[in-house]
Amino acid sequence: MRNAPQSAEGRVPFLTVVEEELMSRPLSFALDCHSGFGWDDSIWFPYARPAQPMPHLPEMFLLKTMFEESYPHHGYAFEPQSHQYLLHGDLWDCAYDRTRAPNIFSSMTLELGSWRWIRKNPMQLFSRLGIFNPIKAHRTRCVLRRHPSFFDFLTRARALAMTQWILLRGLTRETRHWGAFEATMRAHGIIGEDERVVFIDLLGNGDEHTRTAPFSVHALTDFVRITRAIARRHDALPRTRHVARRNGCNSVGATASR
Repeated sequence: MRNAPQSAEGRVPFLTVVEEELMSRPLSFALDCHSGFGWDDSIWFPYARPAQPMPHLPEMFLLKTMFEESYPHHGYAFEPQSHQYLLHGDLWDCAYDRTRAPNIFSSMTLELGSWRWIRKNPMQLFSRLGIFNPIKAHRTRCVLRRHPSFFDFLTRARALAMTQWILLRGLTRETRHWGAFEATMRAHGIIGEDERVVFIDLLGNGDEHTRTAPFSVHALTDFVRITRAIARRHDALPRTRHVARRNGCNSVGATASR
């Protein structure tokens, strides 16, 4: 759990579950829900113990950017926990550090801003649970309605992550200029065996040289998105084999069943 000392590692069975079910996978997330700090809701990620940046900070920044583009008015503070306070030890930090490359395990904490509940109902300070939890039923329902979008985002991000690589070259370049780049990436284990690489030529280049290149980045982006969607749909179609008799000879081929 977040804020649990690392000295409790041997007495916390959930670390075994995390190691077997999450740390052993190419990409996994853990979301620890807390209440009791600050005015606003926050999404914290490692580190909580040292102030140094986590090794996968670029990947976390990319996840943050994707979330903000999908939900620009989400209202979360997305930051390392060390920006708020430091801990002597943290089990999530321990699990993150023990994850072996190339696997990526990212632990996050959804810290609910419980101080606003006290501001709306100061009397709950006299309740044993009132400092950290909403007391009134309608406020509890309001809190639960705020976060399904983030849960859904993490689920979709995990389902789509690293199943398809899209390689683009700059202007006046085409896909053949990648050369042996894909083979090198696979040889170093960066691209997995079950992951597909899609090479896309921008309009006006390579296979698309007969088409006029647009003047706006948005138009190029739309073209790439449409091309990617077509490639993904093509991969999703089940393949069936058929045997056709032609001129007395068997012809074996493959077709996509729709």
